[in-house]
Amino acid sequence: MIMNEFAENIWTVEGPCVNFFGFPYPTRMVVVHLLQSYDGDNNNGCAWIWSPVSLSDELAREVEEKAGPAKFIVSPNKIHHVFLKSWADRFPNATVYASPGLEKRRVAEGIKFNARF
Repeated sequence: MIMNEFAENIWTVEGPCVNFFGFPYPTRMVVVHLLQSYDGDNNNGCAWIWSPVSLSDELAREVEEKAGPAKFIVSPNKIHHVFLKSWADRFPNATVYASPGLEKRRVAEGIKFNARF
């Protein structure tokens, strides 16, 4: 099990450390199971992803089993983008949110943002 239950329908996931200006910086994301799917495709709800960590097949399966397909993927600020593209590619029907300034950064090339803060 990768997802750690925080509360009912809310989980945290510890990700790998990333290099941040020479320092190891831990990553952590939050998964919330929303009871509505917002598109009618899934009557069991959907997942809201906050600050996505490295995506593995195992993590993707666990998210879908426990919370439903990812429908909302949020990069809360312009430094939490490292794993955003892999989530957006895996869940192409998700709404991907850009934090202020992220879209203009070269690191965001290739990520299709369809919502902004």
